[in-house]
Amino acid sequence: MNESAVMIGSLLSALRDVDGVFGSFALTKTGAIAGKDLPAMFDDHVLASVGPRLVRLQETLSASGKTLDSCVMHFADHKLHVRMLQNGLLCVLTTSHANASALKMAVTLTARRVDPNIVEPPPSSNATPPQSAPSPSASQPPPSVTRKAVYRGHRVP
Repeated sequence: MNESAVMIGSLLSALRDVDGVFGSFALTKTGAIAGKDLPAMFDDHVLASVGPRLVRLQETLSASGKTLDSCVMHFADHKLHVRMLQNGLLCVLTTSHANASALKMAVTLTARRVDPNIVEPPPSSNATPPQSAPSPSASQPPPSVTRKAVYRGHRVP
């Protein structure tokens, strides 16, 4: 873990002072883990797969031209609060009954401290070379089968 990730982790730990917060993590603009303060059951492998998905979700919801500041994903007993930052994303995992006003204030303060410390990791020297894109006929359904995505009554490109 690099120095920046350790610093971000210590800044994120303050969010646990809010009742109902399980933990939090910060992502870079590409979805890489910038730092975390989560229980051990959330290992780096899980976050490595979640990070790019959250970035794509943010890009999709912002595709209409409107800026997206935050979103909350509701699950059975938990919520995932995602705050968009200039340098990445701040994500907070809470119970479904966490105090919303205390959480909003804590996330705002934490975001101000965490955002300047988020840095993209250097490219891995053992990264695999990019693969050529599959042929359009193999990866996409024919145009007659393509479905339009709709979110809250608006078409998503």
